[in-house]
Amino acid sequence: MKINSLKSFALIMMTMMVFFSGCELAPFIPKPGGLDKFNPNEKKFDIDEFENNLVTGLGNQWVGYSYVINQNGNLAHSGVFGNWIQGRQNSPADLNSPVYLASVNKSIATVALLIAMRESGNGVVNMLNQAIGPYLPAVLGASPQVRNLRFRDLLTHRSGFAQNMDPSLGNMKVLVNTNAVARNSAYNYSNVNFILLKYALFGLKGQVINGLLEQDQEDQVNNYYQGYVTSRIFNKIGISSQTVQSQAVLYYQVGDASSTAGWNIGNTKDRLGSGGFYLSALDLARFQAFLNNSQTLLNPVERTFMYTNFLGWSDGNDPLVNPLIGDHGTYYVKQGSFQNNAGQGVRTLIITFPKNKVEVVFLANARGGNLDNTNGLNLVLRNAYDNSWN
Repeated sequence: MKINSLKSFALIMMTMMVFFSGCELAPFIPKPGGLDKFNPNEKKFDIDEFENNLVTGLGNQWVGYSYVINQNGNLAHSGVFGNWIQGRQNSPADLNSPVYLASVNKSIATVALLIAMRESGNGVVNMLNQAIGPYLPAVLGASPQVRNLRFRDLLTHRSGFAQNMDPSLGNMKVLVNTNAVARNSAYNYSNVNFILLKYALFGLKGQVINGLLEQDQEDQVNNYYQGYVTSRIFNKIGISSQTVQSQAVLYYQVGDASSTAGWNIGNTKDRLGSGGFYLSALDLARFQAFLNNSQTLLNPVERTFMYTNFLGWSDGNDPLVNPLIGDHGTYYVKQGSFQNNAGQGVRTLIITFPKNKVEVVFLANARGGNLDNTNGLNLVLRNAYDNSWN
């Protein structure tokens, strides 16, 4: 198997025109001290070398993957490796098939929530420090301790909730009937935080749960959230690959590359908030480009606040204590993973290098191997970037 790097001038120009037409450039994270002065001895970034370093670092252990590299809001490089489905003709990895994003959805959910806060008229910074209680649907039956949690506590995994992979309304009713949570708790990564944020967004937008059946109530919240993210984010920036169910890609375990019995993850609508959406590599890169280089989604103050407070950028490590730092500052990364009992699953990543506005999307349809962990993959991206300055 080989890397297919899509570098033709015509394709890149066409993609850039479709990708970012009408994208108004705006500051990302301001550098202290004003404009940088010219330094003839300063190292220069080589984006071609970055791509080579990235591909080398990823190796060939994967069943299939796709990647996109942006710079300054424009597509710079992209490529694919291997297959999305084994044993079927015309099923190589590509940039257009929707892949399950797993927890990379949390970054999208964060942007959606910040937009809803702005629309409320109360201001994003102010709202982040407010208690979620007034916005939680009564049907949840949340305890006073849960109602007292702030939006900030959920977005940074400092609520005290333990990890739980069951997103159903019935399970959420049990989980939020607890007194074992508190503001600014010790960091503990949990999907519960973002499932609860989905319900809080529903209430923040003035929605009321109707219906007597629990499944109907859950469907109402999921349908509203799906529609809200689609209208406020995907439609605004020209994303069209979003779905909550796709069979275009099957998922494997590293080492079963010859297997034809891949896993169809299926419908993930119930996981919206902490997970849920599938997107193509190109569309996820489009989200990154508009988030970091325009005011279509967030204004500069909101965007800077999101990054500097690591809202939606948390993984296994607490980024407020142990962020990903390289030779050129702090790098902002969000990974996603999801697997079945057989170890088959997905590994996804988005990362932003603020110094020169470089972004990377990586989507792989396999779990396992020496890079299938948060630290290992983060270090591949960090080292590939740091070693591209000469």
